[in-house]
Amino acid sequence: MKKNLLSLILIICLAAFCLGGCASKEPVNRKLTVSYRTWSEMGGSNYDPIVYSPVEKGTEIYNGYFSSVTVKSVTDGKIVLTVDGCLVEPNEDGTINMNKDPLKKVTLVVGESIELVSQTMDGGVNVFLAFE
Repeated sequence: MKKNLLSLILIICLAAFCLGGCASKEPVNRKLTVSYRTWSEMGGSNYDPIVYSPVEKGTEIYNGYFSSVTVKSVTDGKIVLTVDGCLVEPNEDGTINMNKDPLKKVTLVVGESIELVSQTMDGGVNVFLAFE
C-alpha cells in the first residue's frame, strides 16, 4: 500500500512539474529577430532588426502603435508570444482586414517567421518576427 501511495505521489509530482515547467524558465539559446516599419500618409521608415539571443520568458519584444508583444514561453523548438493591442496578420495581398479580431497569441516553431500589421488607417506599423 505504501509503495502504491509513493508511486502515485511521484507520478503526480512529475505530471505537475511537466505541466508547469515544460517551457523553459531559463533563457533559450535561440535567436528571435524583430524588426518593424512604421508608415503614414507622409511615407514610412524601416528600423534596424533587434536580435534577442538568448530568448527569455517575459521579454517585451515590441511596444508601439497601441500594441505590445511579449514572450510568454520559449523552448528549444518553439516560442509562444502574447499580443496585446491591434495587431493582425495581413491579407495575402498585403491589405489589412479592419474587421478581423486582433491576435492574442502567436506560436512559431524554429525556422518560422510572421508579419503582423496594425489595424490602423492613417498610420501604423508592420512588425516582422523570425524565430531561428
